[in-house]
Amino acid sequence: MRIAITGAGGFIGQHLAAALPEAVPLSHQAIPTLDGRNFDLVIHAGRSPRIGRADWLLADDAEHLLLRRLADSACRYLMLSSRAVYGPAGSDALAPDHATAPASAYGRNKLRLEQAGRDLLGERLCILRLSNVFGCEWPGRTTFFGTMLAGLAERGEIRFDMAGSTRRDFVPVETAARTIASLARLGARDPVLHVGSGIALPCAAMAEAVIAGFGQGRLVATGPERDGFAFDVSRTVALTGIALDEAGVLGTARAAGRQLAQLRR
Repeated sequence: MRIAITGAGGFIGQHLAAALPEAVPLSHQAIPTLDGRNFDLVIHAGRSPRIGRADWLLADDAEHLLLRRLADSACRYLMLSSRAVYGPAGSDALAPDHATAPASAYGRNKLRLEQAGRDLLGERLCILRLSNVFGCEWPGRTTFFGTMLAGLAERGEIRFDMAGSTRRDFVPVETAARTIASLARLGARDPVLHVGSGIALPCAAMAEAVIAGFGQGRLVATGPERDGFAFDVSRTVALTGIALDEAGVLGTARAAGRQLAQLRR
C-alpha cells in the first residue's frame, strides 16, 4: 500500500512517521501539488494554528485544500479529528456514533472539516477522533498536557482552573501513533473510530505522575469538575489489538516528567 503522511514534521506527525516507516513523509508545503493518484491512502498529521479561532476560514485551511486535491482520485483518507466535536460529555464513555454538539470554536471548526471530508470523499474518508494525546511536548505546545509541563518547568507548579478529580481520557503519543499506523495498514473502512486509552483518569493523577517524574513541584487545582470525558475504544482495539491500562498511561506521564527534568538541566 502506498501511504503518505502530510504534516509529518509536527508532534504527532513525527511519531506517526516513526511508527509507519513505509509511508512517504511530506511537509505542508507539498499539499498544493500532491496528486492523490500516486497514493492509496493519505494521513494529514498537522493542523492550522488558526483553527481554534472564530476567524478561521474553511477555504483557507491546508487540510481542506488537501481534501480537494484528493477528491478526483481513488485515494483513501484518514482524518485526525478531535473529541472537541462532541462538546460537553456525560459520565458514560463516548461511542463513535455519539451526537456532536461542539461548544468551542475549535470543535466547531474541526466538525466543519469532517463534514467537508464527507462531502468531498464520501466512503473514502475514515475519521479518527483523538482524545488527549500527550508526551514530552515542552517547549512550545499549548495543549492541556503541554501547558502542565510548561507550568512545572517555568514556575514549579501545575495549575488547573478545575477540580483535580475531573476525569479525562489520555493516550500517549507513541500509542496513538502505533494505533493510527495499524489502522492505516488495515485501510480502515469505518466512518468514525476513536484513538484513546478508553480510561477516564483524574487529571490530578496525571499531574502527580508528571511531578513525580520531574522530581519536584506542586499541583494547584481550583474550581468545579468540568469537561470530563472518556472514549469507547472497543472497536479500535478489536481492529488493532492495541490496548492500554491505567499503569501504562501514568507510567508515560512519569516518563514525560523525567524527560522534562533532563531538558531543564
